[in-house]
Amino acid sequence: MTSQLISLLIIIAVLVIDFIINGRKKNVDDTQKRIEGYEGLKKFNLSEYLLIRKKNVVIFILFVFLSKPILHYSFFTETKEIPNYEIKVIADGSSKDYYFRNPNGHLIHQKDTITFRWDGYQFTHKNIYWQLNESFNFTIYTSVGEQYLSQGVDVFYYPLETMPLSFNEHLEVMFKSKLWIFLLSVGAMTVIVFLFNDKIKAR
Repeated sequence: MTSQLISLLIIIAVLVIDFIINGRKKNVDDTQKRIEGYEGLKKFNLSEYLLIRKKNVVIFILFVFLSKPILHYSFFTETKEIPNYEIKVIADGSSKDYYFRNPNGHLIHQKDTITFRWDGYQFTHKNIYWQLNESFNFTIYTSVGEQYLSQGVDVFYYPLETMPLSFNEHLEVMFKSKLWIFLLSVGAMTVIVFLFNDKIKAR
């Protein structure tokens, strides 16, 4: 378990304990006012309502931010593609069916072309083995972006595998990916506040 996750759990635990302890404390004056119907006679004022609950609002917002990466990691996990270096796939070095990446990172197919252009220059189209060993250090790929490599007379590549991001990596993309999860966080926290409203003290 990483230090970031431990710190996050400690913060959540402290806030939960704080809610429980303070929520159980009854304010005699407030209770008496409710019994006498004093509060029921007052006109509801949203700004005043939030003003006397500044700490509650801050804690609510903090919980929303804390719950977003937890929901993201648990139910909407991000993935990435990484080479599996334990598997070596032998390829046909005589094939002319391969891909380059343009400056934007898009794969450009070079199958069966006589010549190809790159950065303003024109080159004779060669096979995979030639490109890896005799060309101007071009990096070439399979159709899904796996990089061709050579070792001796062998041409091969390591297949890409889809792996889930770690919790730390989800924290890094907290404000970049799937921002709509914040709406779920707000909704979840609103439901919790509604269910435990009688135990939450205005402060």
